[in-house]
Amino acid sequence: MKKLLWIVLSWIFSIALSVWFASAASSDCLNVKFYNWDSACLGLTKNWSKNFEISIDKNNLEKGSSVRCYIILPNNTMYSFNGCRGSFYYGWTSTEDVIVSATYVTRNWNFYSKRMSTDINFNKWTWTSSSNNSNSSSSSSKNSDEIELSTNRKSPSTSQHVNLIIKTDKNYTGRLSLSAKYRSSSSSSWSSISNTSSTYFSDYSDEWDDGYYKMKSSDDGEITLKNLVKFKKNGYYRIYVEDTDGNESYIQFSVGNADDDDYVSSNVNGFSTKQLNIVKKVYKEWDNLIWQMQRKYPSLKRDTYWVKLSDNFYNDMKDVINNKKYRDFSDYDDFQDAFNDWYKYTMRNI
Repeated sequence: MKKLLWIVLSWIFSIALSVWFASAASSDCLNVKFYNWDSACLGLTKNWSKNFEISIDKNNLEKGSSVRCYIILPNNTMYSFNGCRGSFYYGWTSTEDVIVSATYVTRNWNFYSKRMSTDINFNKWTWTSSSNNSNSSSSSSKNSDEIELSTNRKSPSTSQHVNLIIKTDKNYTGRLSLSAKYRSSSSSSWSSISNTSSTYFSDYSDEWDDGYYKMKSSDDGEITLKNLVKFKKNGYYRIYVEDTDGNESYIQFSVGNADDDDYVSSNVNGFSTKQLNIVKKVYKEWDNLIWQMQRKYPSLKRDTYWVKLSDNFYNDMKDVINNKKYRDFSDYDDFQDAFNDWYKYTMRNI
């Protein structure tokens, strides 16, 4: 039954979820620290030419818990590793950006996730974003876990604003500098771009125009910059946020590419072709998944809240597929959030 849950979850993780950040511990392993302060350090080795293996070198996780890792390579290939252990292939041999996500379920069915962007040196098969102390829970200044970034949409069209949610230390009241980089879908290199460039941006906020936001004590370490910017040119964007101590984090956006189903708009507003196909796949399997779970866990049949939650999610997916004008899921982020709510409640109650 858990295998069925992981299959559905892997579909959801195939598109970027809310961004989570972790810190890199050393070049020997990559430290992922969850919000409950449990942690795991991911090792990286090379089996043979261009084949690499990921594993957990050391961890501070509950006994009886489970963990799964996802790695998205620079060519957008994604691998999923149960127990954060497995092999993958990558044809390049330089230092490249990758995205690592870890999903951690404790024995009490608490659900935690972390997501981070880091570098792998594929020549030396080491994590290159690191500090010098392998036992340290903090990261280097360029990969700080003191700044957490999230957004209302990771794959916007050129007609959509993006919001940026920034979380820092609750006592921080300094400036947060905003900057950006861009790369086209056909390139592997990132270029710094001006915040006010009319080639890349349109209709941006005062904060984006000024290039910074000043955190106030009343913000209590969290601020949402609404309608921060519209991306004007197709491709990939990174928005960087840096504090006065040099701690920096970034969040990545993918803006529509007419040659890629990941970003081609479907007939349903708010969903790309690929995103809509994921909704259809989950919708198709949903009745069978619910039936199997109720068969395996009879208590779920008597859990009226779970039944309602499951039925509502099914009906909301149906409204998306039928392109209803008034629907609860206005875009793919709403779909992801609803699934996460259902999943976390389910795992706590079986």
